[in-house]
Amino acid sequence: MNFKELRANNTVHILDKSNGAKYIQGRVVSVGQPRFDMQQPTQAGAMPNFNMPSMIVDVTIEADGKTETYKFAENTSVAGVGSMLFSTDKEGVIRELDATISHCEQYFADEEKMRNTLEQSKALKSELDSSYKERQETENRFLKLEKVQEEQGAKLDTIIEMLQNKQ
Repeated sequence: MNFKELRANNTVHILDKSNGAKYIQGRVVSVGQPRFDMQQPTQAGAMPNFNMPSMIVDVTIEADGKTETYKFAENTSVAGVGSMLFSTDKEGVIRELDATISHCEQYFADEEKMRNTLEQSKALKSELDSSYKERQETENRFLKLEKVQEEQGAKLDTIIEMLQNKQ
């Protein structure tokens, strides 16, 4: 079903990816008549599109306690608005979730490779850039000093506690 075929009280499936992934079922409140989109954005540097503007439809949706009107291409069944994906059926959301899962799995597969590349690059830079090597050595010394200070502070807290318990 395309957006132009929606009617009041139809269900719209929403995937909100603004903070993780959240599935919401929305309810169509109203659907406007298809109309020409006279405000078609043109890409930077591209010639304006003087062809026939595309047809859009305004769909008012109530979801998650809010009612908002969205503009969708009339002959589509899935559309993205900001970090949200709207679909006239669950399959559109499922396809987007499949793509998201694939993207995340690829990210984590590349993470180990990226860590290795980072460590090797730092080691090479230390060999080739003496000022970088000196900064790294200085940072490492400071980190060791901070760690020793924390350990000494914890020991001192233990001693103070023991002395207070004896009184």
